[in-house]
Amino acid sequence: MSLRQSEVIAPCPSDPASQRAVAAARRVVETLVRHTFSSGSELASAAATLEQLADRLELSSPTAQAVVDGLERRERYSRHDPVSGAHNPFAPPVEVVGRSDGSVAGSVRFGLPHQGPPGLVHGGVLAMVLDHVLALANSWAGTIGMTGGLELRYLRPTPLFADLQVTARQERLEGRKILTSGEITLDGEPCVTASGLFVAFPAPTPAPTGR
Repeated sequence: MSLRQSEVIAPCPSDPASQRAVAAARRVVETLVRHTFSSGSELASAAATLEQLADRLELSSPTAQAVVDGLERRERYSRHDPVSGAHNPFAPPVEVVGRSDGSVAGSVRFGLPHQGPPGLVHGGVLAMVLDHVLALANSWAGTIGMTGGLELRYLRPTPLFADLQVTARQERLEGRKILTSGEITLDGEPCVTASGLFVAFPAPTPAPTGR
């Protein structure tokens, strides 16, 4: 591929109101995880407020299927994905940059909603992030496909509340097979590495021409 300037390749919120709402929802999720270790009138009051808010939002929002049906198919990246989706409050989120050397890189900081063992990031969450970022590396390289296999090596525990780096690169193509690698690191030392096998989408079949 020809080298390009670095650019952010994960989607951004479409408007400031959406950005504020999603950021607030992330704060609610984070604080609820902490509050569930206690009980009392404040939590009961918060539950009533959240139920009222949910009722209001449900009345004014389209159905989930309508959202799926209305997605822009030409968009390269989903605004609702659980890793870097700007419209998904459950995404950490991971902001990913495509770099001029053909690789992609991002940073992420996980909190309590992503905990597995005490104080550590859930291994399934790390796998999800790497699968997503490897796919972004393929898109940045110009050849995309569906995940056919993902092999991970967990080299050391990955802590919560730490500034982690995630990188990925498309290694080579073998026919429709796309081979991609990546890792999540802390202070330059790998915590998890991944090797992905993706299957490129078949080329569209030309429409038959009349005689």
